[in-house]
Amino acid sequence: MFLLTSADNLMTCLDVTTGQKLLEHEFAPDTGDGVFYASPLAIRDDVYALREDGTMIIFTVRQKEETCSYAGVGHGRLKDQTHCWATPAVSNGCLFIRSKTHLYCIAATKSSE
Repeated sequence: MFLLTSADNLMTCLDVTTGQKLLEHEFAPDTGDGVFYASPLAIRDDVYALREDGTMIIFTVRQKEETCSYAGVGHGRLKDQTHCWATPAVSNGCLFIRSKTHLYCIAATKSSE
C-alpha cells in the first residue's frame, strides 16, 4: 500500500504492485486548511499527516485484498501555527516536528503511579 496526500485535501491509497487506486478520502474541513508538503509518516498501525498550517491528522488505513478502509484517530494543531514543510521524524519514542520557527519534541509521559 502506498499513501499520497495532496493540496486539494485528499488522501489516496494505491496498490504498490498495480498502481490501482484502492481508496480516496477527503479530510473533513475541521482538520485544518493547510496543504500537505510533508510526506505521511507510518508509526505502527497509524499514519501521521502534517499540514502546512501545523495541523497533524492521525488515521489508520487497512488494506484487505483489493480495498482499503479509512478510520480517523484524531487531529491537533501546533500552537505557533507557522509553516510546517518538513516530514516529521521519530526517534527513541519521540515525534519531532519542525516548523519554520520551532522544533517540537512530542513524547508520551510515564504515569507516576
